[in-house]
Amino acid sequence: MMSHFLRQSWVTLKRLPALLAMAGIGLCLFPNVLDAVEASGNMSYVADSVDISMRSGPEVNYRIIRMLKSGMKLRVLEKNGNGWSRVRDENDKDGWILDRYLTDKVPASLRVAELEQTMESLRVERDALEKKFNEVRQSNQILNQDRAELERLRSLMQNTLKVDNENKQLKIKFEQMNNELMHALDEKRLLERQSDTSFFVSGATVLGLGMLAGFILAKKRRNPYSSL
Repeated sequence: MMSHFLRQSWVTLKRLPALLAMAGIGLCLFPNVLDAVEASGNMSYVADSVDISMRSGPEVNYRIIRMLKSGMKLRVLEKNGNGWSRVRDENDKDGWILDRYLTDKVPASLRVAELEQTMESLRVERDALEKKFNEVRQSNQILNQDRAELERLRSLMQNTLKVDNENKQLKIKFEQMNNELMHALDEKRLLERQSDTSFFVSGATVLGLGMLAGFILAKKRRNPYSSL
């Protein structure tokens, strides 16, 4: 899922320059679409020219209420048919302006400003996507490190279990060898006892035979004629 998001973010980042270019081309080639939206509700603009005056009446001898800059949006309230229109500015102030300074089309200066704003929004979005992409990539790197550490711990655990199993087997072998040694020692003690008993019996037999022979010899000495 994370790799899919990374691919999608990378594709979006790669497409941003093309989207910026398409936005600029669209605003330049199709101004009528924007004009139609902005011109709804009987809205007009100050034409691309020098600053013009908004007067208190539909003649040049009326006093100037304010100066209007190129691209300013105005609401047309009425037309007198003599080349003048009564308009209302963004401050709800009414006044008169010559019709030739009004246009229903969005002025180029305003279109450029809107285009720059759109491009700036796209740049901000691109930066946000790049930041998110970097964060996800960093998270992915951390995840890979955690996965590697997990594999290392798993391998270490398996080795630990293997060593523990080997220790158990060695303990069993040690107990077997110890039992065999104890059995051998028991047999040795038994043989030693048997050997001591045999030696005692042999000694006693030799001693008895010696005593018997001595007795016989002594008897013969006491009766020298018993052999005649």
